[in-house]
Amino acid sequence: MYILASPTDDTALKITHENVTVKNVVVHHAANARGIFFVRAPGLRIENVEVIAYGVHGTTDENNWGPQPCPARAPFGGSKCSNILGVLADGVSLENVYVEGGSSGIKILKSKYASMKNVIAKNMRGPFPGGQCFALNNKSDHGTLEDFYCLNE
Repeated sequence: MYILASPTDDTALKITHENVTVKNVVVHHAANARGIFFVRAPGLRIENVEVIAYGVHGTTDENNWGPQPCPARAPFGGSKCSNILGVLADGVSLENVYVEGGSSGIKILKSKYASMKNVIAKNMRGPFPGGQCFALNNKSDHGTLEDFYCLNE
């Protein structure tokens, strides 16, 4: 399956139910938006998925190019244009996932027993407090990250 989000969409794929599986999907989202966002989605499984941000400035100034900035407005706060961002999803599992070009790659918040395995992140651009390839916050007890690769050129 292929999901191409419009440049005006805040989120390419939003998940708000428990025990959902997202498998064999490619997602392209605008760099000033989110790729996959999940909230209150315990038991979510994301497998064999690519999430890639797109978008460049279209000005005549040759030096003014690159991803569109993450908006300051809610829900982004200038730094929450992640490829994958989730909250309140105990037992979430991500396996064989590739992310590229988001403000952060995979960010999981307030989700116990989250696991990431065989994950790759490329060129996370921030700004702070973004910029991480992979993140589990301090309210995501018992989380695991294994077999990962991060490249920020």
